[in-house]
Amino acid sequence: MKKIVIFLFFIAFQISYSQWYHTGFGFNNLNVNTATVNGNIIYEGTNLGVYASDDNGKSWKQLGLATETVYSLAADNNKIIAGTTNGIYLSTDNGKSWTQKNSGLTYHFISALLINVDTIFAGTTNAGIFLSTDNCEHWIKSTIGNKHIYGFAANDNNIFVATDDGAFVLTENDPAWQILGIEPYTIFSIASDNSNIFAGTFNGVYRSEDNGNTWLFLGLTNNHVMSLAIKGETVFAGTRENGICVSKNSGNIWEKSGLDDLSIYSLAILGDNVFAGGLRDGIYKSTDEGKTWNLAGLSHGYIYDLAIDNYNNIYAGTCCYGVYKSTDYGISWGHVGLTQEVDAIAISNNKIFAGTQKNGIYYSTDNGDTWFQTGPIEATINDLLISNNIIFAGTKGDGIYKSTDDGANWTHVGLADKTVNSFAADGHNIWAGTLDGEIYLSTDNGDNWEQKYKVNSIIYSIAIDGNNIYLGTYEDGVYKSTDYGTTWEQKGFANSYIPALAIYKSNVFAGSFEGGVYLSSNQGTTWEHIGLDTLIVNEFIIDGDYIFAQSGIGFYRAKLSDLVSDVKEDARRSSHTIFPNPSLDFINTEEYLGWHYQIYDLLGNCMQSGLIDSDNITIASLPTGIYTVRFFKEGEQKIEKLIKE
Repeated sequence: MKKIVIFLFFIAFQISYSQWYHTGFGFNNLNVNTATVNGNIIYEGTNLGVYASDDNGKSWKQLGLATETVYSLAADNNKIIAGTTNGIYLSTDNGKSWTQKNSGLTYHFISALLINVDTIFAGTTNAGIFLSTDNCEHWIKSTIGNKHIYGFAANDNNIFVATDDGAFVLTENDPAWQILGIEPYTIFSIASDNSNIFAGTFNGVYRSEDNGNTWLFLGLTNNHVMSLAIKGETVFAGTRENGICVSKNSGNIWEKSGLDDLSIYSLAILGDNVFAGGLRDGIYKSTDEGKTWNLAGLSHGYIYDLAIDNYNNIYAGTCCYGVYKSTDYGISWGHVGLTQEVDAIAISNNKIFAGTQKNGIYYSTDNGDTWFQTGPIEATINDLLISNNIIFAGTKGDGIYKSTDDGANWTHVGLADKTVNSFAADGHNIWAGTLDGEIYLSTDNGDNWEQKYKVNSIIYSIAIDGNNIYLGTYEDGVYKSTDYGTTWEQKGFANSYIPALAIYKSNVFAGSFEGGVYLSSNQGTTWEHIGLDTLIVNEFIIDGDYIFAQSGIGFYRAKLSDLVSDVKEDARRSSHTIFPNPSLDFINTEEYLGWHYQIYDLLGNCMQSGLIDSDNITIASLPTGIYTVRFFKEGEQKIEKLIKE
């Protein structure tokens, strides 16, 4: 695995492991359990909290509850309700903050939610239904009994519910739930178009045209219909392990729609777009009523590598789902190309290079919108390194290639038959680590290679600090050389996997497998555990005063001054005229004295404004988030990004 220092910022969500703050989210093993639409926003409930998209699925933003599995969602205006395995959470500010609302709940696995005027219905997996008439403050158990609730639907003043014991209805004139005459009894999904009620069962789909009094079997025999969505006369049915079926005539005739063999547990319609989500397969979108489906994000591709361009766009190479891009410092991500495993990402002269499994290298010159294949064709690329305008590619079983003309042509430069997993550069010296545990050095930009040592394990990471070279291995911890590779010594974590290493002012950070982050302030002699317990930390990024750690569930950030005793925070960043940035309580704006300013949130709301008549602006009252600051004076203006901690 590659370990390249990349400069970027992230916005911080307040989910902490000691000094660490969760700053962005990955795509590993994301299960999409539920979906709902509110206005032009689609919300998805996953095993890593709530995600939202306001651009028809092009990009997704994590809204919190990252440690919760969300099985049900309901939204109305600024209110979002999330049902989890730990009860109910309420947000009244579009997901910026969440409050647990479990008063009166005697069972906390919430499998279904419905907002109907002033009443909120919460279905559970083993205790029936709870009702709230005071915005989730208190819950009262309904009379339906201890059933498994799969879903709700509203039709006029009637509330329909799907359970493991049949379908029920609650009418305006009857306070008790009435069972409906439909067999089989296990109803997985239920939906209404105000004229008809559709029920998905373990044996196909049923329809009622008289508010549930009588039911007609519509087909899809032997299919477990886990989700339903309706638009006019078009009905979409998501099945277990059989993809999506669609009917264009209210269920009378069905045809396969795609995503064969996938299990589809959520369906939602927003305008002309249909969104489908399932187990570990992310979200798919159709814009042509189900004729074709394309990946729309939140896939389960494990993040293998990161890079950032000159415009602060972050690119992530993932397992199985190509390249993702973030334009807002890692808060939201969109799929920008390739549909295969991308193990390596590097950027040179505004050209993005992606190293893939068995398909060589691809490049993009338009920020990831289009991609073109380049050499070495059919190779598996484990790592990419750019040093002195030379691009190096480490391959599986075919050694090292390099390009001196920005990727147009590639030359094999050594280590034939070797699998090269990692690179590090020190001037014209290039270090390479292999699957066989060998560490090689080239002192002439890769033309010749000398083996310096061999460990009894795979080398996954390399870090350089003057004459000190550190290796992170698969099964034998950390090795160190103090004489630039002549002799080596084991430096801790025996029998442990260390996929990530980073160095800041001779302080060594080690990312471990399911053990979080360790720090050595004495060049590897002793190690101190500094957080992210149980996480797999497979890459570090250092930027100014901050260190970022990337794991399977995303990015974490910590201040170096909180971790390393002799680090003083830089007051100013060269790329920003407002500082500190990120900031907790104020920003220095002395360069804008006499100007006016406005601070906008991501939704375009002006959160703060005024005349700058002192060196500092207080921002302590702003919620945590990312903002745009507009400075203006006599027809001149300047726009800057601000991250509020």
